[in-house]
Amino acid sequence: MSRKKKRQRETAQPPSSAGLFRFFEESTDSIIKLRPEVVIIAASVFVVMVLLASSFISL
Repeated sequence: MSRKKKRQRETAQPPSSAGLFRFFEESTDSIIKLRPEVVIIAASVFVVMVLLASSFISL
């Protein structure tokens, strides 16, 4: 196969994430809205609770 045909075949593909980005951008109306800080704090508290529970159970 010639190089020219190979290049044409490789460059003809569209970007795959363009449609997905647009889809997630449109759906911004949700019932639950949390700030990222709240999610991180809640996850950290949950991890600490699990670690404490596992240390008390192993006694």
